[in-house]
Order: sequence, then structure tokens, then C-alpha cells
Amino acid sequence: MIHIAVILSAGKAGLCTDEREGQSCGMPPLWQEVDRSIGKAVEKDGRFVYQLAFYQSVSGVMNSRKEFDILILFIEKEEMDYLRQEEMRWLKNTAARIICLADGTAFLKNAFRIGAFRYVLKEDIKKDFMEAIQDVLQEMKPVEGIRLTVNGEDKWVLFKDIYYIEAFGDEAIIYKKDTYSTVRKTMDYLSEQLGNAFYRCHKSYIVNFAHILRIENTNVILEDARSVPVSVRRKSGLEKVYHCYEEKMS
Repeated sequence: MIHIAVILSAGKAGLCTDEREGQSCGMPPLWQEVDRSIGKAVEKDGRFVYQLAFYQSVSGVMNSRKEFDILILFIEKEEMDYLRQEEMRWLKNTAARIICLADGTAFLKNAFRIGAFRYVLKEDIKKDFMEAIQDVLQEMKPVEGIRLTVNGEDKWVLFKDIYYIEAFGDEAIIYKKDTYSTVRKTMDYLSEQLGNAFYRCHKSYIVNFAHILRIENTNVILEDARSVPVSVRRKSGLEKVYHCYEEKMS
């Protein structure tokens, strides 16, 4: 989950708390365009889910004490110098990446001072804003996982939550700590999409190294005592790769 705050011009709007509520708050076309562009950029990137909030001022974000990954800062021509010194300092020191959306170029100097990631002119929003969001997303490291359709719903499944996977006809069963889910994906597809912490120890099983307690003759014993079969011809490969994994983790 990435958190994005859009900072409106002072006194122009109240606070909305996510993209769906934002659309129902009577947003003007500019903010609807911002909303759409962010949604399209995140969807095209495919690695993230996000939450979008609208604030009427920088101080509103500061007072919220929430942590954001991206700040969209809009500056109108008549308000190029409206930011107070404490707000400038806060923007300079925030870990969030800042995209300035401005009516003109007069704020460029201050944008440089606060370390803005991109500067987009309002008149070029349809051409440049989505690209700016995409550039930010490319620099962000997502939580490792895989996007799958589970029970008809598109979900982001974290690698760390997967203990092992079992083939089940044309589907696969993903086992977590206390639950399991069935997905319409082949084992070949899942093997290609999963990270290096996973190994196909059997034609019908993929195991997550992060949850292995020990490797026995024909089974892998997981930390919660569950057992996963290991085929004879894959055992030596499993032991070799698992040894490399352990060295890397240590």
C-alpha cells in the first residue's frame, strides 16, 4: 500500500480521505484529472495498491502526522510564496517524493529548495502528470508479492505469507499460516512469477524457503510442523539452493 496526499491551494477545499470519497466530494475537473492519472499510473505499473487523500494545505498534512509516500503540491500563481518557513522545512525534510503541480514557473526555485521530484505545469497536466507519477513509482520498491485473482477478486498476495503451493488439477492451492486460497494458475506460471526464495521441490509442490525448518529424506518440514513432499530427483537441487539461501540470509 502506498499513501498519496494531494495538497490543494489554501482555503479551496476540505479534507477527503480516499479516492472514492474524493470523487464524491464535488472535486473540480483539475482534481478529477489528478485522481484519474494516479489511478491509471498505479494500474499500469501493476505492483502497488494505493490510498489517496486530499488536504487543503501543507499544514493540514503536517498536523495529520500521517506518513505519505508521494505528495502532490499544487501552487497557484498568486500563491507562489504562500508557504511558511516551517512548511518549507517540513517539505525539505519529508521522506515523501514531491511532485509540484503549478500554474507557472515562478515556484521552480522553491521547488528546487525542497527537493521536488518533478515539476509539472497545470496546462500540461494531461501530457506530463501521469508520466511524473510513473517515474516516482519506478523508484519505489514494492513489498514483494504477486497479484492473483482469488475467488474472483484481484488481490496482492505477499511472498512472506505463502508457506507452500500445491497443484490441484488446473488450479493451485496457496497455503498460508492459517488459511489457503485456490487460484486458476499453473505451477509453471507460479514458478516463473515467484521470487528466489521459492523452490519447486516436487512436480506438484512449491515451497517457500523462509518457512522451512529442516529438509528430510522425502519431505520438507515447515516451521509450523506441516510437511511438504520432495521428489528424489529434485532433492539435491533443493538442498543446494536452500544452502545458498541460508548463506545469503545470514
